[in-house]
This record gives sequence, structure tokens and C-alpha cells, in this order.
Amino acid sequence: MPADPAGPICFIHIPKTAGTAFDATMARLPGLRERSVRIPELFERPGQPVVMTRREHWPPDVASASYVSGHVSWDDFAAMVPHGRFITVMRDPLSRVVSHYAHNRQLYLGTTPADHPHMARRRACFERSLAELVRDPASPFYPLTWPLQVRTFAGGRQWDDYVHGRNMVRPEEWPTLERIATERLDQLWWIGLTETIDRDLQTLYEALGIGPMGVLLSRNVAEPAYKMSVNDLDAETREMLLERLQPDVRLVERARQIAEARHAAAVDRLLARGVGVVALPGQRLSPQLDLAQASAQPGWHRPEGEDARRYVWTGPEQVSVVDVGIPEDCRRWQVELEVANFMVGEPEDVRILVDGVEAPAAVTGSGPWTIVAQMPGAFQPLRAGQLRVSVIAPGVARPSDIGRGADRRILGMAVKRLAVVPGR
Repeated sequence: MPADPAGPICFIHIPKTAGTAFDATMARLPGLRERSVRIPELFERPGQPVVMTRREHWPPDVASASYVSGHVSWDDFAAMVPHGRFITVMRDPLSRVVSHYAHNRQLYLGTTPADHPHMARRRACFERSLAELVRDPASPFYPLTWPLQVRTFAGGRQWDDYVHGRNMVRPEEWPTLERIATERLDQLWWIGLTETIDRDLQTLYEALGIGPMGVLLSRNVAEPAYKMSVNDLDAETREMLLERLQPDVRLVERARQIAEARHAAAVDRLLARGVGVVALPGQRLSPQLDLAQASAQPGWHRPEGEDARRYVWTGPEQVSVVDVGIPEDCRRWQVELEVANFMVGEPEDVRILVDGVEAPAAVTGSGPWTIVAQMPGAFQPLRAGQLRVSVIAPGVARPSDIGRGADRRILGMAVKRLAVVPGR
């Protein structure tokens, strides 16, 4: 389905992928904020269940809008805005489910008025643990623990029925839906990943021809009392969810590949035109990973050991992310990673990305290992004074599954130090 180069931007908002923050960020852009339309999310009528937006409820000014956004499936957008430029943000499937659960707990236990329709049932649902809900097909949250991202792109018109537990997908249908969703990813005008959204926004800005803009605004974040991470799941529940979410896992990996390739192409176009690659304002951070704070960011466990023996395991995700500062008065820099142990794989298979750009890595030592990734001279950070470093482990595994102890956590590599230092 070819997009009209002048058609409206249609944001397929998958729940808990930073979509609310994305909407707020788009609202800053000239030409979009004046003519943007948000598709209403819920319709409530006395005596009837809550339903997701259906096409007959769409605002009449959708056809003339520059930017349309909503929790809407691909098929609904294709029917209502066939000439649109479809975009989306996707997220690690396991993190998305955990975030959605935390969001709904805050919504129904903390902020929603007690007299809200259907409140009693929702409150009763989210007073239960996520481990319980993923095992209860009668739970209102149960359908959201399945591959929602695949279903959004290949679910037909009745996306609302899926969200509310009706017309659940049969196991034999998932391969066909995954194939359709994968084909449609390539037709998207732009794809972002929650984990690399600041980089991917620059790709979008370049495509819009508006030049570098700011990073993603922060919106709709769970309060500390309701926050939850993948690390909080017990091993059995995590394994059950990962197996269930495999169609989404593969789809998001394909989206990541597309986003990386498009960002690289955008940088090439900027350089060919002699335009400097994006430098954005940001606060100054330490140039070294604080092991004590690592678990607050994606892909890190809590630190272990004392003093010189202190380290932190990566996992359960294979990709671990940290924001670090750039040393002052430094024109070239490199990332140094010291690793004490690997659960699986070889040190040579570690990959390091900086602001989404892979840096060639060299390994020294034989345990502990030092892995040095030197940034090329033409590289420019997305944000002034800081870098987002993504470390990809050779693999992850449970020690108990591979004869290395009784630990049931999913572990990658034991990191003793990660720092940005002046390049040599």
C-alpha cells in the first residue's frame, strides 16, 4: 500500500510503547500540531461494556488532518485513511506486557474514580499479581499477555474484540498473522523502537525535512509505587510469557533491523548534503556506569559482590542499555567494557552500539576481559554531552539450565565496569 508523500501521518499507537510521549513530541512540530486528530480510545454507554473505538465513531475531521493518532489497528487505519503515511513505535514484548500491567494497576487502583463504570471488575483484576493473570483466561488482562503487536498489524477490524477477550486467536492462526504483520512492517513510512526512540526520532525528522529536533518528551510514566520491571517476574512466569510472545519477539527484531537501516540511510543523506549529524541538549551524566543504579535501566540485574569484586549481570534481555556522559574537552572517545564472566558465548561476540550506531570492538585479556569500542571520527552524539550505550551479550541463559548452579535468573555477562573514556 504506497503512501501519499503529502498524506497525513497516521500513528498506530500500540499500548505502552511510549506512544503518549510520542504524541506530545509530535505536537511540537510545525504543521502537525495545528491539524492533529486523536482517535478517542474508549466509548462507554450505560448498560454496555467498554469497547475500543470503531470506525463509525471516528471524528469527521480525520480526512483533513495532518497527524492522526490512536489505539487503532492497521486495517482500520487502511480503511479510513488509505492515503496516509503509517508510522508506529514498537517495544520489547516482555517489557511491554510488564509495563501495561503496571500502568493498569496504577489506573484502576490509584487514579480512576471509584464510581467509574466497570470499576469493581477492573479493581478486582489488578489487585491480583501478573503471575496470576497470565494463567487465567477469564481475566480481562489475559489477552494482553499474547502477541499484541502482531495482532495490531494483522488483526483485522475487531482489534477491540481481541483486547477485551473475545475472538481470541487460535494457535494455528499465529503463523499466518505473523507473516502478514512482517510484510506490513516494510510498508510503514517510519518505525521507532522504545529502546532507541531518541535515535529513531532523528530518522523521522530527517524524513519530514524539518531538521534536528529535541528528544522524546516524558509522559504517562508509572508512579514509583506501581513501577515494575521484567526483573520482578519469577522465572517460571517469565519463561511462560517469553514462549507465548515469540511472534512479537520476532516481529520486533525485524522492526529493529528496519529502524537501524533507515537511520543509517538518513545519516548518509545528511552527510551527503553537508548537514551536521544531530547534537541535542541534555543533562551532563557520569561517563561511567554506576553499578548500584544499573538495574533501573533496561537489561540489568542488581549488583553483586563487594569493592573490587563488585559486578552486575546483564539480562534477562540480551540488550542492556545505559545513558552515560562524555568526558569534557574530548573530541574522540571510546567505550571500555570490563567483563568478569559470560553465561554463554564468547567475548568476541559482544556488540556495542552508541546512539544506535555499532562501534567496532576489540577484546583483550582472558578473564576478566576488556572490550574496547572505538567510535569513528565522523560520529556525532544525538544529545550534547551524553551517549546511550547498548551492550548486546553473546547470549543469555539460566545457570540452572546449563549445569552452572541453581540460579534460575536469565543472565548474560557479568560487567565489572563500563565507561566512556578519551579515544586513543
